[in-house]
Amino acid sequence: MLLIGALGACSPEPRGGAEAVDGSWGAKGIGLIVDPDGNARVELDCAHGRLDGPLSLGNDGAFVWNGTFAFERPGPARSGDRDPVARYRGRIEGDAMTLRIESTSSDRSQGPFVLTRGLAPRIRKCS
Repeated sequence: MLLIGALGACSPEPRGGAEAVDGSWGAKGIGLIVDPDGNARVELDCAHGRLDGPLSLGNDGAFVWNGTFAFERPGPARSGDRDPVARYRGRIEGDAMTLRIESTSSDRSQGPFVLTRGLAPRIRKCS
């Protein structure tokens, strides 16, 4: 019985908790902010998206999250515009996140992006 307990203590701790993801992530042209509840918003130069949490990771740091993603255009948003459904795929290793954003309604994708935890994003919005 003691041996089983010792072996269990050696197994790696799952990395699926929100604390592995929450905070601010940035890179040139993209920023991702994850709140303590695991909800997130993403801003790109000419696009934006939202993820409804809680966001979790696999033991290897990989993730597939569902959310929305929309390209922006100059001027006001049109009444009734909805952000299309998207899938966010990637992996977190330490303070680095690799991220690809895939549209579920078309073959379009964005990325891959490499974001750093705590780095301020450098975003230039469309005008």
